[in-house]
Amino acid sequence: MPDCQPALKIDAVLGPDACLILIGGKLDAGGCPELELALADAERTEARRIIIDLEELTFIDGRGLQTLLTASRRSAANGARLQVTRGKGYVAETFRLTALDTGLPLIDPCLAPSRMAR
Repeated sequence: MPDCQPALKIDAVLGPDACLILIGGKLDAGGCPELELALADAERTEARRIIIDLEELTFIDGRGLQTLLTASRRSAANGARLQVTRGKGYVAETFRLTALDTGLPLIDPCLAPSRMAR
């Protein structure tokens, strides 16, 4: 049976106050290196906040969760700039089931710069 999940899409936008990393589609082991590169680029900026917007993410596996958790721990040790939107549907439920909804620095999606302009 073919995989019906859309492919991973990552866009990074550097704004005056924040570096926004928009993630859509499916985040699994194959896509984590791409996310890690985007995070490394964002961490090298002077942005006060690094926001990972997961509102368009439809799937996340254990490796994706580990990548976000590792980035959160790295951020906590280096200025706590990282913020993550909780996502919707499957993604939000996965955070809840794994208790990462209390372990990640989650923000309401309306606080992400991409949502503020709408």
